[in-house]
Parts: sequence; structure tokens; C-alpha cells
Amino acid sequence: MINVRGADRTPLPVVMRASGLESRARLTAAAFGRAERRLQALPAADGARVSYMPMDSGRAEVTASINERPLAPHGWWTAAAMGARALIDRETRLEFANMLRAGDLTFAGWRWSMARPRVEVGIALPSPGRLPGIVSFDAAWERQSYASVATSDSNMTDRESRRRAGLHLEDWATDWLRWQVGAALDRFGDRDYASADAALDLRLLHDHIAIASSAAWWRPSHTGDDLATASLSVGWRSTDDQTHTSLSSRLTFATATIASPRALWPGAGTGRGRDLLLRAHPLLHDDVMDGDAFGRTVSHGSMELTRPLARIPGGAVAMAAFVDSARVWHRTAAAVTSPLYLDVGVGVRLRAPGQRNVVRIDLAHGLLGGGFTLSAGWTRAWFR
Repeated sequence: MINVRGADRTPLPVVMRASGLESRARLTAAAFGRAERRLQALPAADGARVSYMPMDSGRAEVTASINERPLAPHGWWTAAAMGARALIDRETRLEFANMLRAGDLTFAGWRWSMARPRVEVGIALPSPGRLPGIVSFDAAWERQSYASVATSDSNMTDRESRRRAGLHLEDWATDWLRWQVGAALDRFGDRDYASADAALDLRLLHDHIAIASSAAWWRPSHTGDDLATASLSVGWRSTDDQTHTSLSSRLTFATATIASPRALWPGAGTGRGRDLLLRAHPLLHDDVMDGDAFGRTVSHGSMELTRPLARIPGGAVAMAAFVDSARVWHRTAAAVTSPLYLDVGVGVRLRAPGQRNVVRIDLAHGLLGGGFTLSAGWTRAWFR
């Protein structure tokens, strides 16, 4: 028997198909774990939990509890988070769940920075027909500003635009392995490309260890060099219980080929411009990308100790201490390898109700280069 709770707007067949469980089928530990992974990935769900109760005659009653996203953003917590993002990053993102009543999530984003504007739209929904997992479509236009490499004048910048439309398919093959494949049409400046990408994520030792790898390849429509990127991340955490003190660490190596435009280069900073954190070394200055840890190849490591302080309705407040490090090869300003940057700091973590991401406020100091830097941003859920 399979029961579903909390799916008020998501059709029951959508939830059942997403779980991969069937009545009168054998319930194994692998199938049970995969069902929870797939339901947690349901676009219209903010979270999910699967439990079971043994019954007579070798039967089991399975209960899938879904925490649905609201149809549209609402509530003062959401408004506060959107307002903070508008002030810090000068961007906003709106998400609408179950507009098609198919477990879908539609989103639209806008960044109004003069130096790096961006517009994006997209939709993700459980795959129709015989396709597995989640299918998603996204389209975006953006323009980035970079410190000029043609002159030593620090006031000169290079501007590069990008347009992209992509289609992706992802699924949990098992309770510990997730895959993703995709294809897109890309335009960097005045050059058109067709691209393909793939990713594999592993969760080991009851989610204490995570390994994420990805690769992408771009083929020009006319003459020109192929482009490629690759990355590998390995992470560890002591516990996934947010009510206990936790220690986590992450190592990342990311690279792009020599012909790749700077839009594909990795980097580390305060979380603006690129996701990797080197919190005493901002990557953006007046929204122009000219940070020390920006180049074609980046090696990065980070460790954080988090201790809960108090609980609030639907969320929690915690203190954190962290260490960030990075080294860069083939930087914008020089062909030589950068020194090893090392930053330490403390911060506050705020998990708001109904939000997967964690709001962070950090004060960092560079032990090897960099001064004191105060930054704010959002920390994504574990390896997402």
C-alpha cells in the first residue's frame, strides 16, 4: 500500500510515478532510498520524506509526505529574502509551482546591474511519457564586464554577451547515484555554438560523502576552436542533522580550455559572480570581474564548522567558523600561477522557513593576501 500526504495541488499519479514505487511490488532498501531521493527532487516540492510501516503477511504500508511549494511567492520571510537579494546582488527571482498542475516549477529571473545584466526564464517538470526523472528547459541572456587584458588601465573593461537555450534530463539511477545530460544552443558574442553536457553525483556512507563531476563541450557552427570545461568536487560532512554541531569540507578542481571565453572560466570570491567561496577576496569590484582568484583553472578548498544557536518558527539561526583556500592558473592579468590564497572568518547562518538555501553573513580575513571583507549571500543545499 502507498499513501501520499501533502500533495494538495500535485496530481497523485505524478507523485506515484516520481517515486518509482508500485503497489504489490517488493519493497527493497534500494527502492525505498531511491523513492525518497526522487520525491525530494520533485520540482513542485520543497522537501519530501518517505516512511513505511510493516503489516501482516509480509506487507508494508508506505507513506510519502510532500512539502509542496506555494503556488506563488508569499509571506514576509520570502519577501525579506527577495528584498535582501535585490539589495545585495541587484537581482530577483520569482518561482511559481504547479502552474501546469504537473508537479512543475516555473521561474523567471532578472539582474539589473549595468555592468552585468541578466534575464532568464525556465521550467522544470517530471518527465512526460516514458522518459525518467526530471526534464527542464531554460533560456537566458546576459552581459558580463571583465577587467581589460589589452591595457594596463584599470578603468578599462571588456564586455562579453551570452545567449543560451538548453534542455536537460536528470534522474536518480539508485539511492546513491544521480545523472544528468543536456544539450543547448549558445552564442558568445557573435559566435554560435551547439553544446552537450553531462554530470554524475555520488552520495556515499549515508550521505556523509559526496562526489560531483561534470563536463561540457561546445562545437562552433562555423570555423573556430571547440570549447570544453570540466569540474570535480569531493565533499564530506559529519552530520546532516541541522540541530547539531556539524563540520563539513569540500575540495574542487575546475578548468576550461584555452579558447574558452571568460564566461566559462571558474573563479572564487564572496559568492557573487561564481559559486566557489574565497571570502576575503571579492571576485567583483563595481560589478566588474577582476578578482585575484579568477582564471582558466582553479583549485579550491573550504572547511566550515557550524553550531546551532536558536530555533525560529520553521527555521534556525547558527554560528559558523570557516577556512577558504584557492590557487589559480592562467589568470586574466598574468600568465603565471597565483600564490595560495588562504582566508579565515566567522559568520551567521539563517535558515528561513520554506527555503532550501541558507542565508549567510560572513566576516573574512585574508592570511595570505586580502584584508577584512564583510559579505552576504546564499549557501545552497548540500551539493546542489
